[in-house]
Amino acid sequence: MSSALIHDGPASQVSRTLRNSHWLAVKSATATTRASPEPHDIVKEARLLARVRHKHPGIVSLLSSQYDAPSARVSLTLPFLAFDLASLLASPAFSPHPLVDLGFAGARADERATRFTVLARSIVVQLLSAVAFLHSDPVRIAHRDIKPHNIRLDAGGQLQLIDFGIAWEEQRGHDDDALPIADLWPEERDGMYFEVSTGPYRAPELLFGTRTYDAFAADRWSLGATLAELFTSLRLVGGEDDEEEEDYDEEDDDEDYDEDDQDDDEGEGMREKPPRPRAPFILPRSRTPSTRSRWVRDSLFDARRGELGLVWSIFKTLGSPSEETWPSFSTLPDASKVTFRTARGVPLERRLPNLPPGVVPNLPPATSAPSPTSAPSPTSAPAPSSTSPAPSSTSVPAPSSTSPLPPHEPARPKLTPLTLITRLLAYEPAWRLSAAAALEAVLDGGNGVVLMPEDWPFDRDSYVRIAFTTHWAHGGRRETLRDVLGACLPGRRAEWEV
Repeated sequence: MSSALIHDGPASQVSRTLRNSHWLAVKSATATTRASPEPHDIVKEARLLARVRHKHPGIVSLLSSQYDAPSARVSLTLPFLAFDLASLLASPAFSPHPLVDLGFAGARADERATRFTVLARSIVVQLLSAVAFLHSDPVRIAHRDIKPHNIRLDAGGQLQLIDFGIAWEEQRGHDDDALPIADLWPEERDGMYFEVSTGPYRAPELLFGTRTYDAFAADRWSLGATLAELFTSLRLVGGEDDEEEEDYDEEDDDEDYDEDDQDDDEGEGMREKPPRPRAPFILPRSRTPSTRSRWVRDSLFDARRGELGLVWSIFKTLGSPSEETWPSFSTLPDASKVTFRTARGVPLERRLPNLPPGVVPNLPPATSAPSPTSAPSPTSAPAPSSTSPAPSSTSVPAPSSTSPLPPHEPARPKLTPLTLITRLLAYEPAWRLSAAAALEAVLDGGNGVVLMPEDWPFDRDSYVRIAFTTHWAHGGRRETLRDVLGACLPGRRAEWEV
């Protein structure tokens, strides 16, 4: 058995281990409050993963858990998944646009854009399905740290959420103890941790000191910020001194955007220029790229300047909140402690230059999933009967949202990627679109079927029964999701075939 440390963080360590010719990931952390940074809790993580084990393909499977009393450490054995979503987002090949545009239009350019859209749609559907499962009855678990680094991909393109160490469960069961020790940092409904989620994916209410909040709504914000990153700019950073901070151009921040402002300090009525749309690829202006340069994907919001900087980044992107857009803001404990100048926000599409261009062609007709061998769960849509017509976007209902809608909002929107992200990033937590409703709208949007992993257990996931395929026919070839993913991660296929 060989083992190698692949992550060493303040809360846990992760090793890659070869056992019986299979690579596994072993996550270990202390099980004492003295040494475990609050609120990270590997005991709770083991318990939650045991609860949902093998119940959804989009949730990492807990293979085993072990408590070592002498060292007071817990170890979780998990499948090893070679890549996280952040690795895919950092690939220049994962864009509908070429890195260097030589002006050649035609089939090659169309194929690149189509491949990007096929893969992006599969990621959106798989992630929405996983979050919808976690949030559904009777599971009711909020992840509270959804971000690209916590979304792993296997070689076949199957997506899995990992890292449940700061998750919230609405009601604990009585038979889900995976280890003979208690949770390290138990939470009550009126004493929740707001020190959860990561940087640019944190919901804004968490930045204003609340100890009572909707953890599922916070997940939906993180989901929106994560999905937005599929379409933000790729930026080349690093160089001779590898100072990534200096590679960000302050002019890109659109800090003073005011579309209607026509007055300047001199009273001459000069119109302030609207912000330039972001480019799909951004190169540093001040230095020549070197062998140390690397691509990173911009986050929609900027958390590099701390919590106040993140609040201002959110406000200047989406516009300052008002009583109409965030009615509950004034009830937050720290809402009146800091005053920001008014920001009107920017058109969101200007921040998302890699939005996909239209409908994906040449996917085969939708295929019905096998009927389940057992009765569907309360959160599952019923399987189509043998006498039913072929599945379509209207033949199989998906779970509906229980969240109230903002004023004047349609109940069943036909979501484009832009409107999906916008609905998830609503200021008012109760107005954010649920993952189940978002998934329903995406699959009901008439934008073609979804390319799914070949080994996806369709009989256990009703959310993707409406329209799916495992092969994409184009240019005389049939490609699987594995092929599409490999094309978007060139040069790295050997890593996942180990």
